[in-house]
Amino acid sequence: MDNILQEDWSSWIRKYPISLNIRDFEGRPTMSTVIGRIDFRKHVLNGKKDELDRYILYCYERSLYNIHHVSKLSGKEFVDGYLLLNLFGYTPQRHACLACMPSWVKLIQNYERHYPQSVTRIIMINTPKIFQQLFQILKPLLTPHTAKAVRVYDVNKEEWKRELLRIFPENNLPPEFGGSRPNPRIRAK
Repeated sequence: MDNILQEDWSSWIRKYPISLNIRDFEGRPTMSTVIGRIDFRKHVLNGKKDELDRYILYCYERSLYNIHHVSKLSGKEFVDGYLLLNLFGYTPQRHACLACMPSWVKLIQNYERHYPQSVTRIIMINTPKIFQQLFQILKPLLTPHTAKAVRVYDVNKEEWKRELLRIFPENNLPPEFGGSRPNPRIRAK
């Protein structure tokens, strides 16, 4: 994992971009993505499961690097950030198939093993009922700290937007998270 930030992730970033440009009212960094775009099933069936798992690790590493970078630039001691996940496009066929479940488990295990307490809050929006059921199955894998940090919102935009606007300036949120800011993504190397 030591060299993961130096590896070429350009094709993955183009397909499944993340944003590291959102800040809360205090300047705390945030990583966001539309996780519903990621076709877990396709990658598992095409023998790319390990590469997908590693790309998710890369995203964690970029986020952690960003927290330290923003701390240094701002002079504020941030030790954690936000994680915003939009599940728009999530389907049980592409995301919750039996072959996909090990990736979800590994995603949680890697976070808890290597990045514990690196998030202030994990906010998931546009979660369909089927995901909420899946999350209840996976929730025991979370530490109490992480479980307490997770907020799950369904497709009721008024509800999740109200919560996000308590934390983030509207002009700092991209449209897929209820804001008005254009969403510059991280650039592929």
